[in-house]
Amino acid sequence: ALLSGTLRTYQRVGCDDEVVTLKCPHGTSISVHVAQYGKTSPSTAVCPQRSSSTGEQEPPLNVTCLWPTALQTVVEACQKKRQCKFQTSPKTFGGDPCPGVRKYVEVAYKCRPYEFRSKVACENDVVPLKCNPNARIAVYSASYGRTEYESIQCPQPQGVPEETCLVSYATETVMNICHGKRRCTLSADSATFGSPCKPESRMYLKVVYTCVPRKVLKEHFEEQPLEDELAAAATGDSLDDDDDIDGYDTDEFFRESAAFSPSPNLGGNPLDRNLTKDFTQRTTPRPPPHDKARGGAAENQEKFYLYLILSITAGLLLFLGLVIGRLLVQRHRARSEAKFHATAAAEHALPNGFADDISEIDADIDLTVATPVPVPVVAVHSPPGNVAE
Repeated sequence: ALLSGTLRTYQRVGCDDEVVTLKCPHGTSISVHVAQYGKTSPSTAVCPQRSSSTGEQEPPLNVTCLWPTALQTVVEACQKKRQCKFQTSPKTFGGDPCPGVRKYVEVAYKCRPYEFRSKVACENDVVPLKCNPNARIAVYSASYGRTEYESIQCPQPQGVPEETCLVSYATETVMNICHGKRRCTLSADSATFGSPCKPESRMYLKVVYTCVPRKVLKEHFEEQPLEDELAAAATGDSLDDDDDIDGYDTDEFFRESAAFSPSPNLGGNPLDRNLTKDFTQRTTPRPPPHDKARGGAAENQEKFYLYLILSITAGLLLFLGLVIGRLLVQRHRARSEAKFHATAAAEHALPNGFADDISEIDADIDLTVATPVPVPVVAVHSPPGNVAE
């Protein structure tokens, strides 16, 4: 909200059948604030009524009519874009608020930056902010103190617990010092921001800002041109009106949706640590060499034990995997061999129809030798008279 209040407001007006163009410089996008379609002016100064060749009666000049969804239409066409165009007509806005009257559209918008950088300075350090020629610093947010989840760059002294303690006026303070300037220097100390934390805590300053073209800011926030900018303007090399001004020395930035300034009433944001992309070099006194060596030895010893445990665990898992794999292979091989032997035995066996010693046909035939039956002897007696002579 503070940044938006320092941006210049642009206005565009287009009569019926005219094309309206909204445009913003590089690194900024359109933010529509007001859009009206219809007629509000009682005079013909904005869009004069066209003369009627058919002799029809002229409509009254004091007509006031506005289409209710004009803002939504312009927002859908232009919001968060660098440039957009649309034609002023009832067809574009989906209706005619006052037929027969020549209407116009009025749009008020700002060019809001969407690329930001972040810098962090530990307590008693100095952080410089700088933009390229024809660009000025625009502060998005600032925080001074300490948050529980953001202590990577400025850790607490040994034995001091983490805490969340922030001043509520850090953004306003940084804006008063740097907003609208090409370069500035901030001191992260209690003389500038106060002391919101305990005396033993180590505080730090975090600034989220961007560099915008000079004309994007309001006049009273816009710093006067510097010597090199005036010299460039005198030679005709000025880029003051160029839309492709590069405000940074490098291209490190993040989107506005990722910019987060922790509130004094919140416990900090764990994701906020990912926003920092550019840190100042610390100038705080370094610890004595023996303390540093002792801390390094303890840290190396912890790493050694950790790596040792991980190596042993990985070795055990690998050994178990090999044993289980070997058992599975042996079991599969044994099953394959048993199946092979069973198949071979079945192929060499005779069918059941020819394996019996005596077939069913042989069983029906009596092959035993029968005992001979005695043949009776018949004696023939001839009568005496018939005996041949």
